[in-house]
Amino acid sequence: MRRAALLLLPIGPFCIAALRYLLPYYTADNNVAIVQAVNEHPGRESAVLWLGLVGVLTLVPGLIAAAAILPPSRLKAWAMGLAVPGYLCLGVLLAQDSLLWSGAHSGADPKQVTLLLDSLHPSMNVGLGVFVVGHVLGTVLFGIALLRSGRVPAWAAWAVAVSQPLHFIATVIAGSPTMDLIGWSLTGVGRGDVEHVVHPPVPCAGEPVAVLLARGGVQGCGSSPGRESVPVGEPGDVADVGQRARGDDRSDAGQVHQSGAAGLDHDLNGRYPASTS
Repeated sequence: MRRAALLLLPIGPFCIAALRYLLPYYTADNNVAIVQAVNEHPGRESAVLWLGLVGVLTLVPGLIAAAAILPPSRLKAWAMGLAVPGYLCLGVLLAQDSLLWSGAHSGADPKQVTLLLDSLHPSMNVGLGVFVVGHVLGTVLFGIALLRSGRVPAWAAWAVAVSQPLHFIATVIAGSPTMDLIGWSLTGVGRGDVEHVVHPPVPCAGEPVAVLLARGGVQGCGSSPGRESVPVGEPGDVADVGQRARGDDRSDAGQVHQSGAAGLDHDLNGRYPASTS
């Protein structure tokens, strides 16, 4: 299940990257211009809705899976507390786009569609505010948390941290779909690297033990949190064993035989107690 969640890490951001690139209107346009743009490109608006649906279903699970590699901290808590509500409010924006597509698809009077757009419930504006503040600030804090943890390459953490400010500039100031595409793609690329941290490459059969240990590929011996490292003996220990073996063959053999017999008797007695009848 966790493996499936990790596969969602880059999918959500990449879907939103494509959505922002295909969006037929500029976010800062007035409602008249927005309705006109959607009427001219209803196919692109339909693609926006499908991509948005995939984004709603994958952004939060992917974020939670990525956060699993981070140790508990206030920075992580703030990042999740902002980003999760922000991503969930993406559906508010899709409701507006659904209205726009329905108007264009049904051939409704653009003036009527514009009037409906002007009369949206106030909760839509609240949801929009939560989305903007939550996903921008939350992603920045999440990128900083990744950087401080040291568990992903620095470039991946910085890609996440700068991605949403770049998206905000592209959307509100520059009005550049290409810049918006780059911004959200950076989120996807940075998050995608987290999967390699949680699931490192599996070593091939017959690979030298030294290589396995260097890569942290031995089960239970990796460097990830919660795992216990296994001490490895020094070369000198092998020689000592050999010396002890040559000098204590007889006594050791006798002790092993006695200990083994006693252990076997104890095991048999423990498993099959003698009948009292």
